[in-house]
Amino acid sequence: MKFFREQDNEFRQKEFYKDKDISDGHIFEEESGFPLIKYHSLDKFDWLISCQTTRKGGVSEGYFSELNLGISNTDSFENIEKNYSLLAERLGVFPENIVITHQVHSTNVVYADEGMSIGGRIVDLKEKGKISQFTEDNTNNRLFLREISDNSDGIDGFYTDKAGLLLSTTFADCVPIYIVDPVERHIALVHSGWKGTVNHIANVAIEKLEALGSKAENMTGVVGASICQTCYEVTDDVASEFKKEFADANISDILQQTDEIHYQLDLWAANWYNLKRAGLQSENIHFCGICTMCNSDILFSHRATNGKRGNINAFLGIRE
Repeated sequence: MKFFREQDNEFRQKEFYKDKDISDGHIFEEESGFPLIKYHSLDKFDWLISCQTTRKGGVSEGYFSELNLGISNTDSFENIEKNYSLLAERLGVFPENIVITHQVHSTNVVYADEGMSIGGRIVDLKEKGKISQFTEDNTNNRLFLREISDNSDGIDGFYTDKAGLLLSTTFADCVPIYIVDPVERHIALVHSGWKGTVNHIANVAIEKLEALGSKAENMTGVVGASICQTCYEVTDDVASEFKKEFADANISDILQQTDEIHYQLDLWAANWYNLKRAGLQSENIHFCGICTMCNSDILFSHRATNGKRGNINAFLGIRE
């Protein structure tokens, strides 16, 4: 798979990446033909389940093809449910132990326990008498699934010390950030689009882990498969937010101006600064090195398809 587009050497060879691990992600595929993105830096921890899905291996059709895991798009409930079941079987977990959320580009990172899982949410809905919303009608079923995952404030990240749960966040260009403390065996997983990045959601997650007793200096951070700087054009209103929030950084690592109002934004570099600021050691910060838009044939990309797409998910869990 490609890092940046082959013709864009200016970005692909930028000085910022010269001393950093930019090839942590790799495709792992068994005979089942169900490819996953795995991470060398996390594979060494045998007590972890960690991966990012591709769009291959599911049952969805059309522009949702094949492994769409997006709970808030218009794919059928049956397809989404089947895709989650196939994925759970592939990872060797029970579907009801997956923790999912309705993401809103916030910095809300919450503690995940059994009650936050799909199974726990179903039990809660039964107790509240809302289970009647689950009918044979696809629209209501989607609303039911969304309600299982929803929170009135919105959630864009989880952290936990509980074994047996599988944290999940969903993407189609935004950045998944995996944070692992191998000493205390605490984990966090966040969804960091431009809003989450400029508002430092990774730092929020690290603070939550520190409250559990973790130390940032012991943590490993991985910036997962997501849109690269070459593919990510923003206007000056977004760029100004990054100039303000990353005033102490080398802003040329994050932004490159291309005309009076347009910039190429590097969310990977910005999140490196976030993780470094939070106390992670440079040698413990890794980049997947795979762009969703450059590789939209195997990964869902919002920009590559003008929004006609499904979602891939990042997963992180502590084995029982």
